[in-house]
Amino acid sequence: MSTKTNYAFWDHKVRREAPQRLTETLDVDVVVVGGGITGLTTALIAASESHSVALLEADRFGSGATGASSAHVTVVPDVGYRSLLERCGNDAGSQYVAALGEALELMHTLVTAQSIDCGWERVPAYRFAEDADGLDALADEALAAERLGQRCQMVTEVPLSWNVAGGVEFPDQALFNPVQYLMAIAELARARGATLFEQSPVIAWEETANGVIVRTATGIVRAGSLVLATHTPLGFNLVQTELAPVQSYILALALPHASPSAMFWDTAEPYHYLRSVQRGDQSLVLIGGADHKTGHETEPQVRFAQLADYARTRFASGTPVDWWSAQLYEPADGLPYIGRSPLAQRVYIATGFAGVGLVQGTMAAIELASLLRGRERDTPWKATRLKLAAAPRFVAENLDVAACWVGDRLTSTNGYSTDDLPAGQGRIVRIDGQRRAAYRDDEGRLHILSPVCTHMGCLVRWNASARTWDCPCHGARYASTGEVLEGPALRALTRIEEQCAPYAGVAPITPEIDVQRFDTDKG
Repeated sequence: MSTKTNYAFWDHKVRREAPQRLTETLDVDVVVVGGGITGLTTALIAASESHSVALLEADRFGSGATGASSAHVTVVPDVGYRSLLERCGNDAGSQYVAALGEALELMHTLVTAQSIDCGWERVPAYRFAEDADGLDALADEALAAERLGQRCQMVTEVPLSWNVAGGVEFPDQALFNPVQYLMAIAELARARGATLFEQSPVIAWEETANGVIVRTATGIVRAGSLVLATHTPLGFNLVQTELAPVQSYILALALPHASPSAMFWDTAEPYHYLRSVQRGDQSLVLIGGADHKTGHETEPQVRFAQLADYARTRFASGTPVDWWSAQLYEPADGLPYIGRSPLAQRVYIATGFAGVGLVQGTMAAIELASLLRGRERDTPWKATRLKLAAAPRFVAENLDVAACWVGDRLTSTNGYSTDDLPAGQGRIVRIDGQRRAAYRDDEGRLHILSPVCTHMGCLVRWNASARTWDCPCHGARYASTGEVLEGPALRALTRIEEQCAPYAGVAPITPEIDVQRFDTDKG
């Protein structure tokens, strides 16, 4: 699998201008960090309400979680309606469901009112069971959803190409191209006065008595308020103790005929999710799943093979044409963290969207804009709630972080050296008695880095599929040569040395999955 940007799949029809970088000192009312759906929608709403706004994106708009998503636009939360009702109660749960519905309708209004060309289509979504054992649980889900104000119905027919036992239908969800949508939102924000910068990664920020100061390598923004719309807050934040970083995998499968315009999730653990895509004359289906905690899979390419096996038994005539992974953050109680950051006065965060970040990111933008105008509500998703020290998920997550922090330092490197390290790959090695993160690029140069994550000091692990160094504790991800790609880290991995001597060793490795046409006899 070749190295590529997360948003490459959705970027094929997008026309991008040369990036504008921050190269000066600005004074604004609001500085937003993050150019995904949360950040750009927040900038749009804030600018529309006469705030002066500057937005800083580390890469290109849509290059993070938004562009890496499978673009299910749905109000159906990952936590499930039954669990939502049990954890939050009827009033708080209904408030959350209503907020999700409001966000979806804002997206629909923006697309239709502004004539945004992003393939927007209102479609049904189905949670389905492949055998009768899952139907009782789905019936409970439907009852809980209706009690919380979400329209749905049990159905015996689900429009899939294989037989399933039945499911729950949720009407009026949506499909679209998320990067095309974001580019339109960016243009709208600019038209309303926001100043947007790309390729301007934040290297430091601080809250002062009078506001906030945000620094990039080439510029400074001083503002009254800071919105960290960065999927997980940059730097250390208390909410990170209640978030689990998770990798999810997506396979794009070309079909000889169009599949139904709908979204689907099954009842497996972890579940699979599917949606149709029409790209010109090519009919595709996206199949996602095989989730695991970031940094906890030694052979991530196996996860793509699992999706291929799932696809082979259900789409016998399909052909894999693309595949990638995406990172998401699962909150301890199933609800996102949106609002004023713990221990802060002028800093706001939005995180913990799990697998439904497009609508929840828009919901977060609505909430953040309300906070910026001075209206703070007592919501079940407020970021300062942090009352979960006894929750099983909280305890398990932080025990796991501690185990990674200590355990990786005690684990043997098995005598691995750089001598037989193939081009295009990395591994943790021991050099002069010290653990090092070693990567040999495609030209044979050897890059030696410190393996210590610059966020909280855990040791990173090599991701052979994505060619990244991933932190198993809080989800920081680094390029093969150490630069920050995503997550809470603000600084690159420390560079130890680069050896540029010619290399005549093992040939480059490019991990692949089976991309041959799926024949029925492949099983």
